[in-house]
Amino acid sequence: TLICPESSFLPFLEKDLMRSLKRTMKKNRILIVHLDIKDITVDENTEKVKVKMDTDPLRPEKLNRIFTVDTVIYSGGRDSNSENLGLENVGILTKKYGRIEIDENYRTTAETSIYAIGDVIGPPGLASAAVQQGRYVADKLFGPQSTSYEEESKRERRIVKTKDQILFGSAKGSGSTDTPLTLWTIPELSSVGKSKVQALEVYGEDVNIVEGLAYFKNCARGRLSGSEDGFLKLVAKYDGETQVHSIIGVHIIGEGANELIQLGSCLVHSGATLEAISNTPFSAVTLSILYQVAADDALVNALALLPQ
Repeated sequence: TLICPESSFLPFLEKDLMRSLKRTMKKNRILIVHLDIKDITVDENTEKVKVKMDTDPLRPEKLNRIFTVDTVIYSGGRDSNSENLGLENVGILTKKYGRIEIDENYRTTAETSIYAIGDVIGPPGLASAAVQQGRYVADKLFGPQSTSYEEESKRERRIVKTKDQILFGSAKGSGSTDTPLTLWTIPELSSVGKSKVQALEVYGEDVNIVEGLAYFKNCARGRLSGSEDGFLKLVAKYDGETQVHSIIGVHIIGEGANELIQLGSCLVHSGATLEAISNTPFSAVTLSILYQVAADDALVNALALLPQ
């Protein structure tokens, strides 16, 4: 049983992904209750936990629901595990939720060179971001050392030039868009870029935003995966000058979604177009061909938006 207010159920997800995940959870016999908890008590006789819910505002005539369960797991966010480290003894300041204060290069407020990376510094709070942060700090601390100011300046210029050679995001791993969202739910769920709703908010209602869908059941590998309810969605923006559709969002649910999204990240951040994906040959018995199917679907949908 999942007890969660409807507004708190993964609100950052693209809406179709959220609805699909809910359907799959219900199919897997997970009861989703969108009510607030009124009281939690332990029955001393049975050692069972009783969870009493508030009355359903949509059905006020119904009495309060009570669930009798073995265990209650409460999820209420995360604090940084920075207590009892003696940070105050070396001048390291912390902020709300125990997050360690750092500068743009992950250096703390300590007088000596002490750095902090990962969840302990706060958002984006992703393992992939922490790995990149660690690589950046390691390069800064243990890269080739030089003795002269001239040689040090050359090294800094080389590092900056090298760090510019990235596919997307920041070499520092500091931004929420440096890596796609990947959730290890059943089935897997991943997302990068904008949804159609977000795109309309950013670009306005006058800009043509088009979506294209490809269901796993539409390709051989998808049917073999057993995840036929899964799908890949492309979101694209029409450019009147170039007359092509730039891909601005990719959203996937299904087996292998967290692997497929890596290509989606490259497409979104490189400015790839629906037309280019449609014209590119993909391996037939793979899930990656879903990109081509979705691009074709989006282009068909785009015809209805063009002036007659």
